[in-house]
Amino acid sequence: MSSKLLGHVWDLDLPDSTTKLILLRLADNANDETGECFPSLAYLQDKCSIKSKTTIRLALTKLQELGFILVIKRKKESGINTSNLYKLNMEKILTKTKITKNSSVKSSGSETVPLDGSETVPLDGSESVPYGSETVPLDGSESVPRTNNSFEPIINQSISSSSEQVQTKSPKRKLEKFSNDDLTTAEWMFSQLQKLNPKIKYPNINRWANEVRLIREIDRRSHREICELFQWANRDGFWKSNILSPHKLREKWDQLEMKRQSQIQFGEVERKMSFTEKNAMQWNRPEDWEGVF
Repeated sequence: MSSKLLGHVWDLDLPDSTTKLILLRLADNANDETGECFPSLAYLQDKCSIKSKTTIRLALTKLQELGFILVIKRKKESGINTSNLYKLNMEKILTKTKITKNSSVKSSGSETVPLDGSETVPLDGSESVPYGSETVPLDGSESVPRTNNSFEPIINQSISSSSEQVQTKSPKRKLEKFSNDDLTTAEWMFSQLQKLNPKIKYPNINRWANEVRLIREIDRRSHREICELFQWANRDGFWKSNILSPHKLREKWDQLEMKRQSQIQFGEVERKMSFTEKNAMQWNRPEDWEGVF
C-alpha cells in the first residue's frame, strides 16, 4: 500500500474507530492500482486484534453502504465459500470524501459544544448519529474494550481546626484526553508490529493513544505523518526492531525522518511486488500473506 493512499484513508471521517481500522487494514492489503484485496475474516480478526467476527462483518457492511468498498463474494467449484474480494473505491478515497458526523448529529432541543475545535457533541448526553435507517454509536461500540478516556483530578478538601489546618492530598492522576483517532492510530500501529511478531504482547493501548496525542498536540504531527513514519520504520531493516511503540517513535522522530528523506532522495526505497507477482503466489494460509503488502 502506498503512503498516499494511507494518508487519504486517515483523512476520512468514519462513524467509529473500528470501521476506520478495518478500512486501514484493507487499504494496507490492497493493490495500489486496482484497490483489490481478498483477506479472510480470520486474517482481519487477527491483524486488527478484534475478538468478534460479527464486529468485523458490521464494519464491512458500513463501509460497503458508505460506498468505500465493493464486496464480491466468491465460491470454489465445490460450492464452498472462500475469502471475499474487496475492491476499494479509489476515486472516492483519493478525493477525500467526508462522512461528516458533526453535521449529522441531531437532537431535538439540544445544543452542541465544540471539543478542541474539531467535533461537537450534544449536551443532552446522546452520542449517536443517523446512519441510513439505523443508529450507529459514535463511540465505536463492539470495538476493542477500553476505559474512559479522561479522568477528573481528585481535589481533597482541607480539614481545618482552631489551631491549625491539615490538608491531605492524594497523587493527581494524569489527564488523558486522547481522541478516537488517536486510539485508532495506536491500534493500527500495534497491528503493524503483529506482522513482525504475531505473539507480541498486547500493550496498554490507552497509554499508546495518549502518546499519539502528545505527538499530535505538542510535536504538531498529523495522524497521517505519524502513520507514514511508523510504517517506514516498520519496514526498515534496522529500525523495525527498535521502534516498537509510539513513545519510541516520538523519541527517535528526527533521526527516522532524516533517514527516510535520504532514502527518498537517493532512490533507496524498496521495490514492491507487482499485482501479477502477488496473484501468482499461494494465499491459502495466513503466513503466505506475511511480507507481501
